[in-house]
Amino acid sequence: MSDLTAIANLSILLVEPSEVQQKLIKKSLAQCGVTQIETASTQENALAALSKYHPDLVISSMYLSDGTADSLLQAIRSNSNTEQQAFMLVSSERNKRHLEQLRQSGVLAILPKPFSADEITRALKATLDIISEQEVELEHFDVTLLRVLVADDSRFARKHIIRVLAGMGIPEPVEAEDGK
Repeated sequence: MSDLTAIANLSILLVEPSEVQQKLIKKSLAQCGVTQIETASTQENALAALSKYHPDLVISSMYLSDGTADSLLQAIRSNSNTEQQAFMLVSSERNKRHLEQLRQSGVLAILPKPFSADEITRALKATLDIISEQEVELEHFDVTLLRVLVADDSRFARKHIIRVLAGMGIPEPVEAEDGK
C-alpha cells in the first residue's frame, strides 16, 4: 500500500476550537485524501468522542477552552482504553518548554501553523511510519532467547516500543525510564 493510500485510509479526530481553523485543517486533510474526520471543539468533547470512536490519529490544537493539548494528552494517556492513541499537535506555539513537554508525553508530530499541503502530508507520512507496525524479519534469530531492555523517559514511547517488540514475538522486555 502506498503512503498516499495509507494516508487516505486514516481516521482522524480533529480537536480545534475555531470553526474557521477546523475548516482549513479539514480542507488540507482532504487534499491529502483523508475523508474520515470527526471534530471536537473542547477537551471534554474530544474525550467523549474517544470513548465511542477510536481514530487512528488525534490532531489537536494547543489551546482549548477547557484545557490544553497537554491536559488532553495526559487525560488520554491516563485511560487504559486510549493510552496508546496516536496524537499530533497543530499549533502556532513556539515556546520550546511547552513543545518539549508535549514531545515527552508522546506527541508523534508537531505541525506549526500556518502549514502547506506538503507539510501536512509529510507529517502524516511520519505519523504513519510510527503507527504502522510492520513486522521485522527475524528469520535467522530465535527471538524468544532475546533479553531486551527498553530505556526511554517517555512512558508512551516505551509502551509503543514494547508493543512493536511483542508483535515480533519478543518476550516481555525490562523497562527503564532513564539511563541509570
